[in-house]
Amino acid sequence: MPSRSLRTTLKTTILAVLCSTVTGCPTPPPQSASTVIEWALGPQHLGSEPAPGDRYLLTISADTAAEEAPPAERKCLRATAFLPAPAPETRIFVLMDGKVYSMPTPNSNPERLSGGDASLTVTRLLAFSRPPAARALLVAGKPQGAQSEQIWLLTLGTGTIASAGKVTDTKAFVSQEAFFKYYDAPRCKSGGKQCLVLSADGQASYVDVEAQAGSSPAPLRKLGKLSVVAAAWTPGDERTIYLLTPCQ
Repeated sequence: MPSRSLRTTLKTTILAVLCSTVTGCPTPPPQSASTVIEWALGPQHLGSEPAPGDRYLLTISADTAAEEAPPAERKCLRATAFLPAPAPETRIFVLMDGKVYSMPTPNSNPERLSGGDASLTVTRLLAFSRPPAARALLVAGKPQGAQSEQIWLLTLGTGTIASAGKVTDTKAFVSQEAFFKYYDAPRCKSGGKQCLVLSADGQASYVDVEAQAGSSPAPLRKLGKLSVVAAAWTPGDERTIYLLTPCQ
């Protein structure tokens, strides 16, 4: 059976085709925050946040079958999420204690981005706006007093958040196709293709891949006993993957 994300996309596409033949057909409503989160991060990231603990970034090849081993030197961070910025940028953004930090390299010291909205607790890093718009980071978060996650956009400067606010222009949220037209989610390649999905069977963990976001995943890499929190393609490299994995 198709995933909920794929069923939503198929339904929206059918409605769009029907509307093209009907005068005055209304614009489809935006999808819920939980659906937008699933488009960006995949279904395995819905639900509770990962337990806190030190983690590091590991780079692996998508083509190597051997079990991965931790590097001799690694930068351990209390990070619950990460996103590498699209090329040609080299920054990696990490989420720690509800705030966004950036690092020039996986082993750099993270620096908290100044500015933004002090009342916002960021819960997930989702995607980047596509050019030619000003570079901005799409996140999920809870402002003070909110009971559920909201989708916010953080406009980025050099070491700063120039502006932050709940997304009000929701044209990108009416369908999965629209989402990947306006945003780059680093777990996927351009257009929501070749999306990385994490899985485990109690004996080993795996990185699988969806040909299109929301489609049935196919096996890509067996990781052995390595525990993984998140995965993303390395910008500018078609066959290299970043993994966020516990330090212990």
